[in-house]
Amino acid sequence: MNGVKYNSFTIGEGMPIVMLHGFQLDHRVMLGACESLLQGKSFKRIYFDLPGMGLTKNYHQIKNADQMLKSIAELIKPLVGNEKFLIVGMSYGGYLARGLRCYFEDQVVGMFLFVPVVEPISTLRKLPVHRVLSEDKAYAATLLSSELEEIRELNTVINAYVVDRQRIEIDEALVLGDEDYLEDYQANGYKASFNVDANNARFDKPVVIMAGKQDSVVGFEDQYALSLQFPRATYLAVDCAAHAMHIEQAELFNAVFNRWIGVFE
Repeated sequence: MNGVKYNSFTIGEGMPIVMLHGFQLDHRVMLGACESLLQGKSFKRIYFDLPGMGLTKNYHQIKNADQMLKSIAELIKPLVGNEKFLIVGMSYGGYLARGLRCYFEDQVVGMFLFVPVVEPISTLRKLPVHRVLSEDKAYAATLLSSELEEIRELNTVINAYVVDRQRIEIDEALVLGDEDYLEDYQANGYKASFNVDANNARFDKPVVIMAGKQDSVVGFEDQYALSLQFPRATYLAVDCAAHAMHIEQAELFNAVFNRWIGVFE
């Protein structure tokens, strides 16, 4: 799309769902979070890697959020056509989701945002103190001390299920990101030039916002304030959950997602 060679694919047929992953990650985190919940349902899931992440190539002309949003819009336009569609966004993908809605105002009929970025300037975010609240001691003893220390810095829940999923959906994606490009983008273009939330009050469609109560990356308070802007928003701040909330509290995440997607079946 205008030079950017996206790594993208679709699964299924029906109402389109655009999947937007978090910063430095790739489509696998969205695949892991949502795909098993959508199998057998009539939705066309649109997965892709954002510029500078995953296997997407030729992206250096994308310097800022405005250009990224325009490029994403160009990518998905032929995939959604004039159909109504949904957006699911994680972390920075949750910020881009609200910006993307501005391009397709009348076509977007629902959003599911988990651990979304609300305040793009990290120093202005309201953040809780990070805590480990649940640790499987027997499993922790099997890990290298250096690995366990790193996990404790990010996780609120530590057990085999959580760590194994994070390795596949998050850790493997991190090594594919273009570090220099992403560092420059984050410093100079992470925030859109326009207010992505300017028209939230007019978006009278089902919105879910899920946050982790111990998420020291994006927090949970700004997400609550965001939920108040939408006429039909459901907001949950999930205890024992950091930024990988959908993995640490998978059962609750799955139940809430199923309730939201059920509205559109």
